[in-house]
Amino acid sequence: MLRYTLILLIGVFFLAGCAKGPLWKTGKFAPWAVRKLAAEEQIAETIFSKRKRLRQAVAAAKNSSLSAQNDVAEQLSEIARNDSVLLMRIEAIKLLPELDSKVAISALETAALDSAPDARLAAIKGLQQLAAPSSAAVLAQLAERDSELDVRIAATQALSAFNGTLVLQSLNRSLNDRNPAVQTVAIESLQAVTGTKLAKDINQWQEYLASSVGDNETQTANTTPVPRFK
Repeated sequence: MLRYTLILLIGVFFLAGCAKGPLWKTGKFAPWAVRKLAAEEQIAETIFSKRKRLRQAVAAAKNSSLSAQNDVAEQLSEIARNDSVLLMRIEAIKLLPELDSKVAISALETAALDSAPDARLAAIKGLQQLAAPSSAAVLAQLAERDSELDVRIAATQALSAFNGTLVLQSLNRSLNDRNPAVQTVAIESLQAVTGTKLAKDINQWQEYLASSVGDNETQTANTTPVPRFK
């Protein structure tokens, strides 16, 4: 009972401190710690303000002309390409699919090759949402070659929103991915793309693709090693 009371009192103390503002402003922290925390708070506030402005700009552009949407998409594209803060790049990438703009598609395809896996994942989601035909090749590249498992899974799943020989060939190669999770998602995407419900058996799907697509690259995909990003 005494232990419970002490824990409760400590909790109340900290809550009271937080209610009056950050504890580092009480003057009980070392000067170097205060400077560091103040700088971090400024950065956080700057990011928050930028995110708010970007969302407002996108909301306004969505109800405006195509030219206005292109202008905002250009701004987001610049941030997605060059901002040194990963959170800002991801925020811009997430906002791009909301715009009816070819600029947004191009920016997402570029963002899909970002050095940060989280940025690539955000771009993949946007490309799947917009499902522009040109994006299939970018997603296929990620599905087959990316070094991050989560990215390969996401790209393989995103290909379910596309069609065509390139998509089938890529999914066929993903059947041979070194990770079973990618293989499973590849089968699920093949079911969606082809409308065919085969068993979740890699051999059956490879035979089906070899006979239905009839492409030399598809037929020999089983023995062709696929390079991967490092």
